[in-house]
Parts: sequence; C-alpha cells; structure tokens
Amino acid sequence: MKVLGLNLARLTPDLRSKYGIVDAVNGVLITGVNATAGVLITKQDGTAATLSAGDVITDVWSYSSGRVPVSIPAHVQRLKGKEQLIFRVSNADGEWRIVVLIEQ
Repeated sequence: MKVLGLNLARLTPDLRSKYGIVDAVNGVLITGVNATAGVLITKQDGTAATLSAGDVITDVWSYSSGRVPVSIPAHVQRLKGKEQLIFRVSNADGEWRIVVLIEQ
C-alpha cells in the first residue's frame, strides 16, 4: 500500500528477518519512501526528519481523531490531506522517534 509517499507492508516474519527487526517491534513496515511525494517530514521541534525502508510505524495520531489503529493503514489514507499526522516510528533495534507528516 502506498500512502503519503510511503510504501507500507504488513510486518511478516519474512520481512522482519529481511530487515533485522527485533521481536519487540510491532506495527506497519515502511518498505520504501518517495522523496518527491509532496510530504514534509519533521521532528516535533520542526527540524527535518527522515523515514527509510526498514522503519516501523508503531503508532499514528491525528489532532482531531487522537490515536489511530496502526494495524489499519487505510485509516491514514482517509486522513490524507486533512491535517498533520503524527507517527511514532521505530528502527529495527526498537529505538523510536516521533515524526510529523504534513501533506504539501
């Protein structure tokens, strides 16, 4: 599934092994990022952030809806273009960061 310039996939055992993702990390896997998709990705403080293949979206929030079930990437598609989305993203080792996606 492609959403906001992100290629997303269910985190299967095969993909977990391919990207070396520890068992404690669960969510939706980012398998690719389109840098020209017109989406601004920032940290909470407004500085630039990056997302890359192998990162895992563990939580999604929107300002109007609150926490969104990350197991349903289609919900992100419904919010597209309406507001900022806040993602908690983990790397393969389980270290997480908060990023904000803003469609431009």
